[in-house]
Formats: sequence, structure tokens, C-alpha cells
Amino acid sequence: MQFNNKAVIITNFVRRRRSLGEYFRLFVKFRKVLNIVLDVLKDKKLQSYGIEKQLSIQIKSLNKICEFIPQRVPTLSVEEFLKDSHLSTYFETSRNVRLGALFESYGSDKNALGYSVVYQLILDSLPKIPINIVEIGIGSNYLDTKSNMGVMGSPGASLRAFRDYQVNANIIGLDIDTRILISEERISTFYCDQNIPQTINHALKDIQNISLMIDDGLHNLDSNMNTFKEFYAIQKVGCWIVIEDILDEPSVISAWQILAELISPKNVSYFIKCRKSILFCSVRTVDA
Repeated sequence: MQFNNKAVIITNFVRRRRSLGEYFRLFVKFRKVLNIVLDVLKDKKLQSYGIEKQLSIQIKSLNKICEFIPQRVPTLSVEEFLKDSHLSTYFETSRNVRLGALFESYGSDKNALGYSVVYQLILDSLPKIPINIVEIGIGSNYLDTKSNMGVMGSPGASLRAFRDYQVNANIIGLDIDTRILISEERISTFYCDQNIPQTINHALKDIQNISLMIDDGLHNLDSNMNTFKEFYAIQKVGCWIVIEDILDEPSVISAWQILAELISPKNVSYFIKCRKSILFCSVRTVDA
């Protein structure tokens, strides 16, 4: 698959690469901290702690590991992302307005949350050939479903907006609530449970040419990490992963900083501060 902006992004990636010696030193530091964490976790006393103390230990462990990352990924404004990602040539006010209007008209909150510019840049940088876009979280309006949109929600809203905007794309939606699965022109939806990662893999195993994968599902760290692991396993050069609605809290950001460091040999990652939360975006730059 060709990537229109491949050259400049690879250049950006090379600029940020670290020497083998730096990676070795970082690995040794990680091992020291991880051994301490594992010793704590193996302590049977931990099981007798209340949930607050367990969370406190987890937070301190994540923050401690994060201290050893030599070059953390900065949190950027949308304007800074536009410049730093080298995608500014793809920005068009009229197209951004159109995408935002599509989100609004179908009942998606992506425009209200300030995500439209980011998605417009990514979508317009994708190859102009038949591609697939995947989004977890169709948007249930059943109150007995976690992370539901409320009874006034519109299931499939962002799927339809992406379909109408990206005329060369097929849209695949995944959700745990089978009651809101839909099948429309260039839209297919399937069951998955983010707490059972194998269901994500099963839903996507036969889908090729995926250029954008989005997690707009349960919005908690465990489920997000499950999703990222499955997305990352099938991500190809030029494909983007976007994790929506990340809380701007030290423990959460530390976890994503660690992940960004671990995947940095293959991916360039960004934290983008939007109106109410943070987007974590990561593009694959090399396959090996």
C-alpha cells in the first residue's frame, strides 16, 4: 500500500530514532524498574489491599517507569499537530467544515469534541484507492450497555459520516451490543468485546487494506490497551491508529507514554489535546 506522505513521515521518524546504545541503556533501566514492580505484584499482601491502595501502587509504578523514557511524546494542540505531523498540506477549511457537518448531521459528537480537524488531515492523507476504515464503538442507545450514548443517541453516526466523506472507503464498525449492528452501503458491522481481545482479531482477520483504525468504545485503559494490541498486530505502513477520549491524568498518560516508547521503532505517535480529552494517534512508518 502506498502512503502519499510516506517520505516526510519517515524523515520525521529517522530524526527521532535513538542509537542502539541508547536503546540498550533504556532496556536495562526498564528491566530494573519492572523487576521492582513484579516483586511488588508477587507480594501476597497486595491481595489484601483495598482497591485505592492497589491503584496507588499501579500509578506509582507507571510513573516510575515513565521517568526513564529519555524523550517523551509531547502533548500537542491541534494546531501544533497540524505542523508537527507534516500533514498541514492536507488541511482545507472547506473540507474540514464538510466533515464536521457530516458528524453533526448524523448525530456524532466527534465535531463537538474537536476531532474533525485531526480526522480531516488523516483521511485526506490516505491513498486514493479502495481502503477500509475500522471503528470500535458504533454507539449504543440502550442504557444497559456500558459507555452508551443515551436513548437519544444515534448508532452508526460516525460510520455514516466517514462513509460519505471518504468515497473510496468501506467502513467496518465493531460493537459489543448486537442490537445496534447495521448493514448499509459500504458499511458492515460486527460483534466484538474489548475485554476479550480475541473477538477483535476474529472480526478483522479477513479484512485487508486497513488505513485507519479507531477506538471509540469503552474508554478505559484496559479496554483501550486490548484494542491497541490487536490493531497494532495488523497495522501496515501508512495506517493510523486513533484512540479517542483519553483522560488527561498522570497515570493514564504514563501508560500511553510507555506504550509510545515501546512501539517507537515502527511507529510515530502523537498526543493531541482537544476540547475535553486527548487523542492518541500513531502511524506505522516501517514494517520491520
